[in-house]
Amino acid sequence: VSAVDFALAEEADAALGARASAFPELYAARVGHSSDIEYGKCFRAYMSLQCASAFPACTVLQADETNVLGRGRAPLCFSHCLDTLVSCPGFWVDDLDGACLDVAAE
Repeated sequence: VSAVDFALAEEADAALGARASAFPELYAARVGHSSDIEYGKCFRAYMSLQCASAFPACTVLQADETNVLGRGRAPLCFSHCLDTLVSCPGFWVDDLDGACLDVAAE
């Protein structure tokens, strides 16, 4: 975790908490009623995406966690976006709160 991430951790935690609290309503609007297993799978994928967006660094073999000159930190991995959309039928990219606007294709 970088010094900047550490300094902003409280704000990031509050933002993630707000997204977690709003998730049941979003899920009901997009998916409707489903089994607890399907809900849990979607929630885990969605929150993993949100956490990766808060602290982005695509850590595949072709990437590293260093700052890119003129760009900043490495973006989150595109697979987080795909996993969330596959795990959450009825969700669209717009439902991901802009988390997938800056991604790395591994």
